[in-house]
Amino acid sequence: MKAHPNVLFAGQICGVEGYVESIATGLIAGMNAAVLATGGEPAPPPRATAFGSLVHYITQAESKNFQPANITFDLLPALDRKVRDRKERHRLQCEHALHEFDAWLQRISLQPASVEP
Repeated sequence: MKAHPNVLFAGQICGVEGYVESIATGLIAGMNAAVLATGGEPAPPPRATAFGSLVHYITQAESKNFQPANITFDLLPALDRKVRDRKERHRLQCEHALHEFDAWLQRISLQPASVEP
């Protein structure tokens, strides 16, 4: 499918497992379809987010040992410092993810949508 970059996949066929993960990949596919239809360049979600971590996993995992995945904290990138308390580590990961996600939404919403009649 690398020869057909405008063909988008979502849900279980792309390697995620679970309702929320399938909905998330469908949302990303729909957003990218809209961007492609208006002549834009898709911008993948940041790696620090759950969206970005799912995309990273399904596009970077070794195909030989690939297993469909649900989102877990293990898929998110590690923090830049060691935090032993799991609850605090997860809180910090979520805080960072929300910051990155907000910045990404701001970037992609600034792309002009020019549709010719």
